[in-house]
Amino acid sequence: MMVAIEDELSKHSHKTYFQHTISSWEYYCEKNKSDFYVIKSKLPNVKYSVWHKEFVFDFVGDKYDKIGIVDFDTMVKWNAPNIFDLYDDEFVGVLDQSSINWMNISQTAYRNAFSQFKNTHVGLSEHINGGVLFFTKN
Repeated sequence: MMVAIEDELSKHSHKTYFQHTISSWEYYCEKNKSDFYVIKSKLPNVKYSVWHKEFVFDFVGDKYDKIGIVDFDTMVKWNAPNIFDLYDDEFVGVLDQSSINWMNISQTAYRNAFSQFKNTHVGLSEHINGGVLFFTKN
């Protein structure tokens, strides 16, 4: 699943590269016999486009054993292995240790937005980039 919504709250337009990133994932998913969903419009009560990833099950239900969510600014290499074959029952993401400042900003934003994360602190070796997530429906 990919959220590709032109967000009026963003400082930059993303439409210029949606077609390229979507095409790379469409090809990859077709090659690996996986369904690919692109969310192109906002839900009525969701302020930020990026938050639509959190509603993955509202879009796809529980019919898939494994699910992937990728940001609209990601591309997959045409001959990459089938990611769904590379994990079993884990939650998989990309370690993101490039900016301690950004880690702090993003974790603070989630703690403020979602009360259940109020006391959650993720260390440097555990912080994953939310732009590439693979997991099971469990």
